[in-house]
Amino acid sequence: MNILIIVGNFLPDPSSVANCTKPFLSALMQHGHTIKLVTNDWSCKKPCVSEIDGVSIQSMPDRFVYYSNKINNYFNKYKSIYVKKILRKIARTPIELRYNFCSREKNMGGWSIHQSVKQCQALHRKARFDLIITFSQPFTAHLIAYRFKKKVDKDILWIMYEFDPYAFSKTSSNLFLSFLKRRHQEEHVFRSADKICLTPELEQLYKKNIYQKYLNKFESFPYAFLKPFKLEQKNPIKIDTECLLVYAGGFYEKIRNPLYALLMITALDIDFKFLILTSYMEKEFDNIVASNKERIILKEKVSQEVALATMKNANILISVGNTIDMQVPAKIFEYIGMGKPIIHFSKIPNDPANTYLSLYPMVLIINEYENREETHKDMIRDFIQKYKNSQMDYEEVLTFLSGMDEKSVTDKFLSIVDDFK
Repeated sequence: MNILIIVGNFLPDPSSVANCTKPFLSALMQHGHTIKLVTNDWSCKKPCVSEIDGVSIQSMPDRFVYYSNKINNYFNKYKSIYVKKILRKIARTPIELRYNFCSREKNMGGWSIHQSVKQCQALHRKARFDLIITFSQPFTAHLIAYRFKKKVDKDILWIMYEFDPYAFSKTSSNLFLSFLKRRHQEEHVFRSADKICLTPELEQLYKKNIYQKYLNKFESFPYAFLKPFKLEQKNPIKIDTECLLVYAGGFYEKIRNPLYALLMITALDIDFKFLILTSYMEKEFDNIVASNKERIILKEKVSQEVALATMKNANILISVGNTIDMQVPAKIFEYIGMGKPIIHFSKIPNDPANTYLSLYPMVLIINEYENREETHKDMIRDFIQKYKNSQMDYEEVLTFLSGMDEKSVTDKFLSIVDDFK
């Protein structure tokens, strides 16, 4: 089949959503399908045609991110983090007003739906697509497919995969009118799509709300992210220590706040180094890092390959959960696949990550909401000392998480695609 894939943030540096889509793309090509992918491009080379791992990619310029990156890079010359943040905020205000004030999703105003639909139409005239597959977030990918399908052929088949909620997102605007608008858009998309793929957590949410009427379209499976990592040929970041703790990924003040984890780890009375790979900036976070320079190393910009190799080289991997009960950080599957001991800081009693982590034998789950700081410090210290030199083979990992590995998930996805032939 000729398949059009639409997914955001695929270039130039893959996002977590893009990383989660790659196993599906590889499986589709190995199964004999031909793929064209449309995405947004932060470098603003318009329109840019490229190929990655055999996937033909058409990237549309994303001017919001392009201008934001230029502003951020310009103010990097200032040493003070706070000066940089203030100046960047001031300089970014006109860009925010131009692209984001009326946009559907924060940071997505620069990805033109109109221009992307036109590009999809041009590709369709040459390839005659049999199927559209879209991934979110951003939800913009689904809106592009919805408009493209209306313009080209209402009978063209469409599979959408939603990793995160849109209308019912707890991170979106709480204004009732904004919710109604998002729900209206999501209703149109759900009604038009032939199959709606969801994470298990989202399926449970939608079964209980107004979207239960689309139950016959639902298919659910976890992220196709549990796989072995063989990165010996890559160069990890070298840290001189007998016990290296590593966190790699984003932090968010309201959704995935790292402060409790930092306070617990820095209070430990054992030798270790804590390497944090993130671009997060926040006053209290920066103060803790600055006052623990001997133990905490912060790296802002690291390639994906180096980050993975560094995680593979760690003694202990640190995970911080979300405050949202319907969103599982995809990173936990990456962590588990590496067979490393994991310390997970859980923020809510119904943390969905615990569903998967509790199946893995080398994990310590710290429930932040229990307010047992002294107990937590002892638990963390004892866990590190016990497991810091432990490593589990991937085959052994699969005995605990049967059916959640990359191949099992992609095989289920392929069976859905095959049903449309």
